[in-house]
Formats: sequence, structure tokens, C-alpha cells
Amino acid sequence: MEIEADYATISSNDEDAILYINDKSTKKSIYEMNKIGPLKLDGSVKVQAKIKEGAIEYKTDIVKVDREEITLDFKHITAENAAIEKKQSLIQLADENYDAIETFYHDYRAAYVEDYNNHEFNYTRQYVAENSKPAKELLSFFENPKNVKYESSITTGNNTMSDLVAVNDTTFRFTSRAIYSSSDNLGATHDYDVTKVYTVVTSGDSYLITATQ
Repeated sequence: MEIEADYATISSNDEDAILYINDKSTKKSIYEMNKIGPLKLDGSVKVQAKIKEGAIEYKTDIVKVDREEITLDFKHITAENAAIEKKQSLIQLADENYDAIETFYHDYRAAYVEDYNNHEFNYTRQYVAENSKPAKELLSFFENPKNVKYESSITTGNNTMSDLVAVNDTTFRFTSRAIYSSSDNLGATHDYDVTKVYTVVTSGDSYLITATQ
């Protein structure tokens, strides 16, 4: 009885790789030999792709030809492509959140100035994650009267944000620069130029500060 034979199309994420059929090299790349047959699609034929990069040889999994479309992808290339896509996605995410995070940071600084001048930890609370290190440090600062004994008031000053990056889908990090002045109860003025790195996480439709350094 005559048995109808089929052909199988081979694809890969590196079409320069050499195609192996039943563990024997075809000495041709997948680009050159992307269709094999005639053969029976019963899994009796097995294919694999190999390629050398310097002294390292990479291999795909061995795949049984039991269908018309066969993919021989190299895992290291798949991982590299996934990393590139993730990086591009995070860059886009940072761009999409830039204005909102900048507004959040400016609002935080305004709240800090308000609390500092009133000697209380009130408005700033809503900008820091509960029980985080920044929250504990701010609470300790405002509860200690020695910290505001001489510097009785500060100005809002000039606050800028730069180098915003998305660490993951919900975490962002940026560098801040705060330039401001303080006036103490002895009539002296002190100027400050402070650079910090903030880590913030999404919280509802806003953000919370989880770390500073």
C-alpha cells in the first residue's frame, strides 16, 4: 500500500545553526534547509540544531518530527531576547510614570517642610511605607526635640529628580537633589545641597517611599 509522505518546516531563533537529522549533521544551516522530507510525521525522525560561538557549542533540544512545523530554539538566545524585552519594557514603564513620580516627590518634599516647620510627623506619613526604615527614621527625627532645637524652620527650596529607573513592574528608583535653607532661632541661616536616592513602590494610584540612601 502506498503511504503518502509529508514535509516538515524547520525554524529557529538562529537560522545560521547547523541542522542535525537523527544525530547526523546535514552540514547545512536551517536557513539553507528549512524544509525536510518527504518523510512520515510519526516521530521516527528526530532533529536538532547546533552552533559554535568561539569554543562553546550550543545545542537545542532534540525534537521528534511528528508535525509539519518544528521549532528548534536555543535556550540562551531565548533568555537573552527575554532580558532585552524586559529591559525595554522597564524603560517604557519608567517613562510612563515619570511625571507622576516627579509630582509625588515634590509633594513629599512640601509635606516634609510643613512637618519640619511645625515640629511634627503628620503630613509626611502618607508618603512613606508603614514600618519602613524611612518611616522609622522620620518618626525618630520628629520625636526628638534636639533635632529642631536650633533649626526652627526651613524653606521648600529647589527640588529636582533625575535618573528614574523601573526596578520591576511596581518598584522605581530615582536620584533627588534638594537645595534649601534653614533659619535657626539664633538668627543664623544655613544652606543645604542634599543628594539622595529614593526607592518607591506603587500604592493604589500613587506611590510610597520604601528606602533612601
